[in-house]
Amino acid sequence: SSESTKLLMEKVYALCPNYYGSNLVTSIHRHMGFRPVIVHGDLHTGNVLIDKDTGDLAAFINWQCAHFGVGVEDLHRI
Repeated sequence: SSESTKLLMEKVYALCPNYYGSNLVTSIHRHMGFRPVIVHGDLHTGNVLIDKDTGDLAAFINWQCAHFGVGVEDLHRI
């Protein structure tokens, strides 16, 4: 990943010990000074569907944890 992505991930990781539950996901973008984006919120290999014939991404499923936040949040989970 790029240096800017690594830096963002480090910032998210540094904020995590200070928050619990949904408080972090509803405010992390403000603490980091970013405009929020839609974050899946539960991104892991079980929620990623791959086309078995092509190997291409087919879909992300299980969106009940979706929220506005910082895009690198999902990178921490996956």
